[in-house]
Amino acid sequence: MKNTRDTKWHWLLRHKRTLSILFGLLLIGGLVVASTVYVSFYWQIGNTTPSISLWSPSDDSEVNTENITFMWNSSDPDIDEVLTHIWYLDVVDTFSSPHLQAVALGNVSNYTGLDIDDGEWFWRVYVSDDGGEHNITSTWNFTVRTNDTNQFPTLSNGTVTPSNGTILTDFNYTVNVTDLDNETPVYIYVQIDGVNHSMTPLNSSDTNLSDGKDYYYNTTLGTGVHNYSFLVSDLFSVAATGTTDGPNVTSVGLGVPSIDSVTPSDNATQIGLPLSSFNVTVSDTDEDLLNISLWTNHSGSWVLFNTSLGVNPGSYGFTNTSWVTGFDALFYWSVNITDGVFWTNQTFSFRSEALSVTVLYPTNGSVCSSQPTVVFSISSPHGRSMNYSLSVDNGTGVFGVVSSGSNVGNGTYTSSYVLAYSYGTSYLWRVNLTDGYSWVNESYSFTPVSPLVGGGNGGGDMMGVALGACGLLFGLLALVFALDKRRGR
Repeated sequence: MKNTRDTKWHWLLRHKRTLSILFGLLLIGGLVVASTVYVSFYWQIGNTTPSISLWSPSDDSEVNTENITFMWNSSDPDIDEVLTHIWYLDVVDTFSSPHLQAVALGNVSNYTGLDIDDGEWFWRVYVSDDGGEHNITSTWNFTVRTNDTNQFPTLSNGTVTPSNGTILTDFNYTVNVTDLDNETPVYIYVQIDGVNHSMTPLNSSDTNLSDGKDYYYNTTLGTGVHNYSFLVSDLFSVAATGTTDGPNVTSVGLGVPSIDSVTPSDNATQIGLPLSSFNVTVSDTDEDLLNISLWTNHSGSWVLFNTSLGVNPGSYGFTNTSWVTGFDALFYWSVNITDGVFWTNQTFSFRSEALSVTVLYPTNGSVCSSQPTVVFSISSPHGRSMNYSLSVDNGTGVFGVVSSGSNVGNGTYTSSYVLAYSYGTSYLWRVNLTDGYSWVNESYSFTPVSPLVGGGNGGGDMMGVALGACGLLFGLLALVFALDKRRGR
């Protein structure tokens, strides 16, 4: 019987090639599994966000040197990754002024800024890793003061007008500069699309900057949306504003702008006072931005009283109506519109409201056979309550009130003419009417005559007397003929 150990050894020798292949496959499989585990582990923990915090100069601090070392702490749990940083510094916390500094750095935790001017500054740091993750710090501010006695200049109310226009529009940039120690600026710039332009004092005689001084710069611009900011320095320190978008500038077409409608309309009457507004609707086939100006010659010469610049075609109201005063007055006004190349101008007129009195009886200048009952109508175009009084001349030039009414409306009113006593005498009478805003004082006349003489509305009574006399004459003749005939019998 063979030894069992020999039998096993013999079997191993016979299958050693097969076993070698199997061992090799197991080894390769193990490497693959290990690699998979490593890759899986790597992707699970290797894509974390780096952390970062600022250290120095501290928030709200003051430094007394122009060369400053900025320091921060940053880290990443993925210790085998490389961090990169970007350091930012500016005089505004939006990091959008022309003084903005941005420096790309490697895997460092500090940076030294050189020749930093006096003033208030803001800083922050951006960090990113190899895996694309990134982070940014909060914003800290600090003040550089190398000149202990200097007051920093400040900028306020920076703007451009109009905010829209064409390539022919004159754009006006303005800003207010204040310097408490009244130091004249070394420069005051408006930076338009990255280019600095020197600004001019609005009032050259104003030499006091401690309470603020306005500066301006005028220019035309090419098409597109522009941007601007303002910069100032008093030699020892600097200040700036953030960058603002505007104005929006368009080209100019060949269409002529038109005035479509206005209110008050041309030749309008009974326009109520006080006038609330002038309204203008304008259009342009090219949809160009328009400048609208309104003029009046109420003072005897044409004077500008309202404008609207750089506006789109449409309807606009203008509320400067203080010059429209006086009732039953005629006013002229003119509308001028332009797109910078073509213009249109039209003149309009209107008459302000007026009360009215209409005499129904006796008509002005008529004769009457007896003392008449006066009949008249009054009206207010806007329905206001009115007060009236009726006065009569007693033939001596002295007027006396014979009737009146208070808080009455539009309508017809009567009054007995009790003072007209003398036949053949011309009497004057007046109606005084007011609604508290305007008034009317109209005079009329009539002459009373004896019924035997006639009168009454241009001779109507005289015709009656004449006809009566003729009738009486015919009656007498008929009586005579009748008597003669009777005698003849």
